[in-house]
Amino acid sequence: MSIVEVVRRTTTTVEIGHPGVQGPAGTGGGGGGATGPTGADGATGPTGATGPTGATGATGPTGSTGSTGSTGATGGTGADSTVAGPTGSTGATGATGETGPTGPTGSTGATGGTGPTGATGATGATGATGSTGATGPVAGSDTHVIYNDGGAAAGDSTFTFNKTTKALSIGGALTTSVGTMTSSVANGASAKAFSFNTSGAYTTTAKLASWANNGAEKAFIQQNGAFVTTSAGSEAAPNIWLQGSSFPTRTSGFYCGANGDSFGATANGAAQFYVLANSIRFTSTVVIGFCSGSATNTGADVGQARKAAKVHEFNAGTTGVYAGVAWGSGSQTVTQLPAAATAGAGARAFVTDATATTFLSTVAGGGANKVPVVSDGTNWLIG
Repeated sequence: MSIVEVVRRTTTTVEIGHPGVQGPAGTGGGGGGATGPTGADGATGPTGATGPTGATGATGPTGSTGSTGSTGATGGTGADSTVAGPTGSTGATGATGETGPTGPTGSTGATGGTGPTGATGATGATGATGSTGATGPVAGSDTHVIYNDGGAAAGDSTFTFNKTTKALSIGGALTTSVGTMTSSVANGASAKAFSFNTSGAYTTTAKLASWANNGAEKAFIQQNGAFVTTSAGSEAAPNIWLQGSSFPTRTSGFYCGANGDSFGATANGAAQFYVLANSIRFTSTVVIGFCSGSATNTGADVGQARKAAKVHEFNAGTTGVYAGVAWGSGSQTVTQLPAAATAGAGARAFVTDATATTFLSTVAGGGANKVPVVSDGTNWLIG
């Protein structure tokens, strides 16, 4: 069906009542007098023939709209027009029809990605404890420590624990992975943090304890209790470090010579003296001091030091300070002097019973003169 047919078949013919015939025009006033009031509308008379058009009078007020006449009968359908009429406005949407039957289920689509894991639910209540099973067989013998031997329990006579003495006995090496062994033994006269004991006869090669680094022994304690270091030290790295709580970073202690035939002492990383097989050597900055009190921290007021090449200095405890220092060799009688040859040429002394005061004369005892004397290698001479 064409659009023209749809328009034509949906068109309704409506008859509209015709207005009545216009009455004759009124006669115009000659002098243009004022217009009189409008009279009331008379009843609509029958429609007369259309008279000649008179002059247009003044427009009267609009009358009230008459009632709509009844709809006339639908006229016959006109011939199809060849010209398409304008498209009418879209009618209102009709009511939704009933839902049709469900169609067949389509094929399952691909599985979507896994969503995020939800929060863990609350832990359920713990179930009742089951009954204890029967005790299985115990490996080893009494006091043996049980250990895992390839998945089976085992014991060994060289690995035991005495519950009475709290003693753990190990027949082999004890290895720690953290490098620390701690004892919590209480303080007391008989308290021992660690005790090492050997029951065999003493030998010079037997050791109570040994310390090594990467398999190389660095120090050990002999069976007789002597502590031995196995490598040479130096002034900056002593074999034995002495460290105080007030100066924990200072390097002080004793070190062994490379050949093991000498040792030295160092304080705060600097060498102080060196002991050889037949001599003790001090560094040029050392002062051998004598304190004024019984404690070593009271300060030295008398000292000896090296002043220059082949020059021995006696001072007041500090190099270059001599105030208040006196050479006090003491006094003795002539018979108390060692033999001049033993003392050696140049040795000096002071006697209190010389019989003479003559310079460079051989001294003799038994008198009342107090004189200094010097050895020439054969005799003691006054002077």
